[in-house]
Amino acid sequence: MIALSEDAYPPPDSDFDRARLRLGFLDVKREQLNWFATLRQTKRDGTLIRKAVPSEDGRLIAIPGWYSGLAVVSVPEKRLLWETPGRDIGGIADASFSPDGKTVYCGGSDGCVYQMDSATGIALHEWWANNEDRSKYGQRITSIAVSGDGRLVAAGTGPEGLVYVATAAGEKVRVFSHGITVYTLSFSPDSKSLATVAGGKIKI
Repeated sequence: MIALSEDAYPPPDSDFDRARLRLGFLDVKREQLNWFATLRQTKRDGTLIRKAVPSEDGRLIAIPGWYSGLAVVSVPEKRLLWETPGRDIGGIADASFSPDGKTVYCGGSDGCVYQMDSATGIALHEWWANNEDRSKYGQRITSIAVSGDGRLVAAGTGPEGLVYVATAAGEKVRVFSHGITVYTLSFSPDSKSLATVAGGKIKI
């Protein structure tokens, strides 16, 4: 199953309350798209949704960028569980669930990685994807990934193109350099390798 999202914006002169984000699953065997939830915006805020991130069991969908923050939707209940606006946690660019789906990690414009309870949205822990342990002007998190064993979290950054790898508790253990903004990253199934994509190149 693949999580998909569709932004639907009304014409400029219409009621902006009708702006919505539709979420659905594509059954790759049957080639059938099934919509399961629609979120409606209530104000003009320039929200840009680039992806919908499913938990491993497909029961939850994280939506980085919703009101510049993060939202989590329950697939079985077909409803929004919670949302955290970007003004509370920084403009969120990406998110990734732990393998058990109990927590979700996210990060964005303030350079901080947030670990949040998937069911409630309560912040459990946070750490900075830099060496200064505070917000750094011009530096942002562009991508997030959790290892398959749940022990490591990687945060790709821009524009410097560094990748910070930390334990689930936020203790930084490695820093890799790609040299340019990291657009996406992913751990290998055995959690021993990390692939990064930046500037048209893949590094492992």
